[in-house]
Amino acid sequence: MANAESNEVHNLHITGFEHLPTPDELRQEFALQGQALATVREGHRAVKGVLERTDPRLIVVVGPCSIHNPDEAMQYARLLKPLADELLFGELSKGGVVQVTLGEDGKLKLLVESQDEEPAEETTASE
Repeated sequence: MANAESNEVHNLHITGFEHLPTPDELRQEFALQGQALATVREGHRAVKGVLERTDPRLIVVVGPCSIHNPDEAMQYARLLKPLADELLFGELSKGGVVQVTLGEDGKLKLLVESQDEEPAEETTASE
């Protein structure tokens, strides 16, 4: 009897079911292409250059990660622009991952993973 009662109330308030795509399906559907992909790759190259000391700038990750007021975003950008020649500004995009670890040799290791299908790049900072 308990089984019959539970079947009567099972999924009582569910009106439908929709299949959600997997993360891989979403990455394929919304894969970076064209100028967006070129921008991401150039950013990765620039970070690598700073870490390998072929680029004299410092890396600065600024926030907030999202700005909802366009006027405030432009004001913020105007304040940062004079520093663009000395600093490499970056942000993490959705799905982007940066891991910084200290290697056994005492050097910092930076692992950058992005949503594009390229393998992650690992860079060791020189002394």
